[in-house]
Amino acid sequence: MLAALALLASVLVACWPLLVDGRVLVSLDAFAYFYPNYQYAAAQLRSGVLPLWNPYLFAGAPFLANPQTGVFYPPNLLFLALPAPHAYAWSVALHMVIAGVAMRLCARRALRMTRGGALVAALTWMLSGYLLSTTVHLNQLQALAWLPLLVMASDRIARGASRRQIAFAALIVALIAFAGHSQTLYIAGATAAVWGGAVALHLAWRERTAGWPSALGSASRRLIGLAGALGLGVALAAVQLSPTLELAGQSMRAGGLSYADAVAFSLPPWHLFRSLLPSFRDDAISTEWVGYVGFVGLGLAGLGLGTSPRGRALGLAALAAGAFLLAFGQFSPLYGPAFAVVPGLQLFRVPARWLAIATFALAALAGLGFDCLSPSPFRVFRSFRAFRGPNPPPSPLEALGPGIAVVALIGVLFIAAARRYPGFATFANVVGDPPLLAQWSAMGFVVVAGLTCQLLWPRTVARLAIAVALVGELLLAGRTGGLLTLSLAEAATALRPPEAFFRADPGLYRILALSQQRFDPGDLELIRAGLAGLPPAEVTGYINATKHQQTLTPNLPLAWGIASLDGYDGGVLPTERFVRLKELFPLDSQNLVDGRLNIQVTVAPPAGLLGWLNVRYLLMDRSRDVWVDGVYYDLAVEQPLAPGGRLQLTDLPRQRTEAIGIIIRQEGHPLSPDPFSTRGEGWRLRGTVQAVDGTIMRWQLDPASGDGASGTDFAPSAHRPVALSPAGTPQRLLFRLPLDEAMFPSAIELRNEGEGIVTVAGLTLIGRAGVSRPVPVEPALRLRYLGDVKIYENLRWQPRLYVVYGLRPVDDRAEAELAELRSPAFQPEAEVVMPAAEAHRLGVSGVGCQVLGVRCQVPGARCSDCWPHETRHQTPDTQYPIPDSRPLAPDPQIVEYRAGRVRARVTLPRPGLLVFGESWDPGWRARVDGQPAPIGRVNLIYQAVWLGAGPHDVVFEYRPTSLLIGAGLSLLALVVIGVLVCARMVIRS
Repeated sequence: MLAALALLASVLVACWPLLVDGRVLVSLDAFAYFYPNYQYAAAQLRSGVLPLWNPYLFAGAPFLANPQTGVFYPPNLLFLALPAPHAYAWSVALHMVIAGVAMRLCARRALRMTRGGALVAALTWMLSGYLLSTTVHLNQLQALAWLPLLVMASDRIARGASRRQIAFAALIVALIAFAGHSQTLYIAGATAAVWGGAVALHLAWRERTAGWPSALGSASRRLIGLAGALGLGVALAAVQLSPTLELAGQSMRAGGLSYADAVAFSLPPWHLFRSLLPSFRDDAISTEWVGYVGFVGLGLAGLGLGTSPRGRALGLAALAAGAFLLAFGQFSPLYGPAFAVVPGLQLFRVPARWLAIATFALAALAGLGFDCLSPSPFRVFRSFRAFRGPNPPPSPLEALGPGIAVVALIGVLFIAAARRYPGFATFANVVGDPPLLAQWSAMGFVVVAGLTCQLLWPRTVARLAIAVALVGELLLAGRTGGLLTLSLAEAATALRPPEAFFRADPGLYRILALSQQRFDPGDLELIRAGLAGLPPAEVTGYINATKHQQTLTPNLPLAWGIASLDGYDGGVLPTERFVRLKELFPLDSQNLVDGRLNIQVTVAPPAGLLGWLNVRYLLMDRSRDVWVDGVYYDLAVEQPLAPGGRLQLTDLPRQRTEAIGIIIRQEGHPLSPDPFSTRGEGWRLRGTVQAVDGTIMRWQLDPASGDGASGTDFAPSAHRPVALSPAGTPQRLLFRLPLDEAMFPSAIELRNEGEGIVTVAGLTLIGRAGVSRPVPVEPALRLRYLGDVKIYENLRWQPRLYVVYGLRPVDDRAEAELAELRSPAFQPEAEVVMPAAEAHRLGVSGVGCQVLGVRCQVPGARCSDCWPHETRHQTPDTQYPIPDSRPLAPDPQIVEYRAGRVRARVTLPRPGLLVFGESWDPGWRARVDGQPAPIGRVNLIYQAVWLGAGPHDVVFEYRPTSLLIGAGLSLLALVVIGVLVCARMVIRS
């Protein structure tokens, strides 16, 4: 009872801000990933629907198949009763308690500690830096909470495979799997297998006196029982794992990661001190590298290693050493060979997550050390009994010798690393900084002094004081170490203008939000005033959360019910096809597997590309825009003009205009002190502005002319152009062109009549007293909202469900599909790109030998089967041409639309393809007029069905077979577990 109260009290103190003060976690992953996932799952379950599909991210993606959603994890039912941020907080507290209780049970039953030692091990594990850092990844915390019970079960199975222990281990494996962090499942399963296997082999070695055949047979039975328990647990979780495996087959990780990707976030050895020792200040290193158990915990762990019985202490020390070697990743000489040999390592990044096992082992050693506390100095000086067996107490020199050898070995490793890795260049880089070193030295002295003084105190007082010091240190480190980013609950629920804008415009469209998060909210001072009195860290957390809400950071649209093209996961999502789709966008860096469009794209993508992806609204922040002489210039939208290229803007705001500001970007010209110092051929921009009353004015910008204007019928520039770009970057120039008289422009036309490429990067109508209105230089984009962020409406957006009558057949390679989708001749409003084999499978009768200029590869097709196609209207600067005409047919009428199901009625004048603008997945099924119909993949990620002429009733429904297979396996495993548990009762009866 006292142990339970101690665990509960410690968790209450650690989670007081979350449970009592009403704070919520606002760190990025918790706020923008887990809150939306759990909120969406809870909303679907409350409505009586199993959340199989997510239509709001990645142009639609499987939801339940993504294990990180935790749909089948029983404690996540808490999200049905509470708002997501508060349910998250209570789940954190609940799983910290579970972690403590599980560790105490493991320490008592597997490691055979006393009650005091087991409680210290539980408190050390429960309040450790690693477990606290996983609060930002709730599924990791949920999975790790059960780790000690799995180790305990594997230990007991290895000592004698009882049926109930096998069933218990299987249940724990299933719980860890349902929690949804696949890497933690792998790490926990590997740890249980290694620990149980080591125990079984150790027992076989001890039983060798009875004969090797008997000993090996006993070990084999134990190992089979252990493997059966782990396999049965996997089978029990098959209802989750089967859809996950199917989705993983479509992921970029399907074939495993490259070594360079897999070793991302390895623990640098020069951060080892910062990892193992708390800093007690808000400058923590990456949460992936935090693994401290406190100064007291490390002292107790060292004492436990030196004075505990041989098998337990050495086993835990070996477990910790192996975990550290794996956590070092690319910095470890063993990780490379292990990566090539050990199955499963190729599937995961962040080797530093093996710190979880090191933390578990150190916490257990701390419990053993606490059990060894004694007023007898001879017991303490018997410091390396584990290596000596039952020999007499060693001399002090003999006792210190192994410790000195360990320190010397660490020193040699650090010196060797200093010669190879620049992070080891100075001692200051290893320990952090002098103040921190002084703090650590003081703490180390206090711990050593405390452990020494316990020899002079009564045993009970000494043990109580050390336990209180351990808990106090870990609680203080958790509250001051910067691991928890907290703020008011309103940060997660406040409705900002962008959310209100989109919610006021219901419809089946998508948005794309692009932001680098480098802006400040316009009401920043008002926010600060309203948060007066809060700690600075909470104020900063609230401001950052507000910025995430303003820009709908990738997964926040899921929380607001707003469909987005973008998304973030980092696990089995995004799919390989979605990652390849990003190659169509103007990425400013390498196409990263987990890279989000919102941070990899800084300028507005082509409107035609956004259009066929169902993107109606483009949201961007204003961090790239500029103010010059009180005039605002929108630099988010650019329009490159090749020689002869023309840009015509007709949708202009009603603005009394006295001047026009134009920003251009020259390609390939280094910045010079005089922008017009380069003579010769280049771009030459001729412009025309027409007023509503018919007045026309013309001008010309020519970098070779010296003054920016030429000819008698062109208005000269008021100023020489202003260079806006720093040296060494493409030249960006500002021209301010005064008008002869104030007018209300109705149209502006720009034409590049030179021989060089020029990019129009911004255009603003300037009125009296500096009043300005920016004009997007993409004709299909209309500025609809201008505040802290900008919202553009894409006039070329296409509906979620539409009909096409044209087809571009290609071979079944992503490169071929991408090439056609990039082609200026591709008409997304009238045709699709489809692998020829898919078209043949659908029975498309219109695939001929020459379709849209692309030779068909379907064997046996006849030229007479070719479809009639619309003529093209192409202009030099139009990347996505619009066809002159389309068949006169009504758009599909959507009768029903919900996640994973859409029903529509459509009437076609001739055979065509009904395109459903959500991501293709093998789980989708289609019925046309009540009959099953095959679904083909088009435009790399979309799906479509082939329809004949006439009226049709079409249903698309997501019903993955993998879920049914997994449910069957889970049901079978549950029956087996029931038999194992009840077998003894049945036999007795």
